[in-house]
Amino acid sequence: MRDEAALAGAIYIEYELPPTADGRRRSVHDVFPSIQKPGTVWLAGISTGSILAVDTKTLDFAARTKEWPIPHPTAATSGIASR
Repeated sequence: MRDEAALAGAIYIEYELPPTADGRRRSVHDVFPSIQKPGTVWLAGISTGSILAVDTKTLDFAARTKEWPIPHPTAATSGIASR
């Protein structure tokens, strides 16, 4: 049975990501909230072969996303995990 009161208080927030270096729309998967740094969300950038971090506490669009490219021509990220 659904708790309608709890669902009524839910908030949905979508964060826009910057485009790729060549202007393409970004494709990401495996969204993983950080255990060590609350407010940070890790993403696997499948269209760019990179790892991204979004600091949800930073309101400035240009400053809240950091990207670490994987330096290999055929790099493809397929998941995020934490220790």
